[in-house]
Amino acid sequence: MTRLFNAFERMKRRRRCSKIMLEWFHPTKKIKSKLRRERRFKNRNRKARTDWSDKPWAKMLRTDEVKDPTTREGKYFRRRFRLPFPIFEKLIDLVRDLKWYPENNKTAPLELKILSVLRVLGRGGCFDDCWDGSGMHEETVRAFFHDFCEKFAQAFYDIFIKPPRSDEEIKKVERIYRILGFPGAIGSIDCVHIRWDKCPFHLRSSCKGKEGYPTLAYECCVDHTKRILSCTTSHYGARNDKTIVRYDGHVMNIKDDGLYSNKEFQLYNEDGSLTTHRGYYLICDGGYHKWRCLQCPLKHTSCEKTASWSCNLESVRKDVEDVFGILKKRFRLLCNAIELHSKDQIDNVFFTSCILHNILLSYDGYDKRWEEAYDWNESNPDDEYDDLYDGTQRRVMETRAMNRARNGNTPVAEGTMLRPFIADHIEEEVQTTHYELRRDLIVHHSVAR
Repeated sequence: MTRLFNAFERMKRRRRCSKIMLEWFHPTKKIKSKLRRERRFKNRNRKARTDWSDKPWAKMLRTDEVKDPTTREGKYFRRRFRLPFPIFEKLIDLVRDLKWYPENNKTAPLELKILSVLRVLGRGGCFDDCWDGSGMHEETVRAFFHDFCEKFAQAFYDIFIKPPRSDEEIKKVERIYRILGFPGAIGSIDCVHIRWDKCPFHLRSSCKGKEGYPTLAYECCVDHTKRILSCTTSHYGARNDKTIVRYDGHVMNIKDDGLYSNKEFQLYNEDGSLTTHRGYYLICDGGYHKWRCLQCPLKHTSCEKTASWSCNLESVRKDVEDVFGILKKRFRLLCNAIELHSKDQIDNVFFTSCILHNILLSYDGYDKRWEEAYDWNESNPDDEYDDLYDGTQRRVMETRAMNRARNGNTPVAEGTMLRPFIADHIEEEVQTTHYELRRDLIVHHSVAR
């Protein structure tokens, strides 16, 4: 340490001596530690500020034809951006009221940014494809796309994607399935797989399932109008339906919550009497648990009644498959292999697509589709269904009575209406398991059809 200190002192003395010698030989020259450089003018070639009003999409928004969804330009607008112009205007006003993005003359208008988000969602292209219409660079579109999807999903998920909670909403959903021959059903449930092209290497084994490539799975519950009632966050593709359903809060509420488990519905017995069951259920495929709240069709059976019931149940369950097809065809980003690295970003994209799907469903009026009489080719579906119950019950009771008469038990003339006997039918309230409820549903289907 002493040697180092001595060497440092010698170096300082040498520098001091050199400075003194220079002043002796050049007395007019000033010694400076740092020479000040002259500032040179640099031509930065600054470009003029971007004229956003001259971009193709901005010109399109100023036309009057595009504002009418029934015109040719209005239909083109919906086909290109997946939303009709009135919904697009409401979306712009909503985002401005929430003050998510401050607007000024230096940045691109909010209309062009949201159009870029809709173009990427609808066409499934890369972010650079929006340059031709909006004039925004790839990085600008990418940053705004992820930020908008995150805020949009967090703000509007609970508003547009929600299961029925009130008694009126629950009866409205159950009524459609009751007319279709499945009293007590309040939705269909299944999982959809989205291909993850940028899956990290350490997650490939967890995400690669039956498809043979990495995927993310989402479980959705929909009603017969194809409205999405609930959706889980993404699960790795190697997980099966039995594992994913345990993390679905909506299914757990139907299984345990008294709002759904205490609701009553009636099914026919073989003799035409009614039995009251308690607890609603969902329609699913054969890959789920054999819970009472999950009813699935049978794949192999030798019973004609069971085969007919399974065939009818499979056709009703296609509503959830139709929703997955609509989502992937309407928002092509979900159909193609998603080239996003973050799992959370993919969740925001999927939730945003589901929210827009429900918004379009209400705009087109499809959420009211099965409420009108002409949708069922009947004057009044509720009255007709009640008449079906009464007529089926009457025919069954008369047939039973005629068989007893032929066997010599009770002399009854043909065509006699046994109203006292029909009025005294047994109405029993039971708590069933999965297999018992399925058996009762098969009997109800064979009697009521």
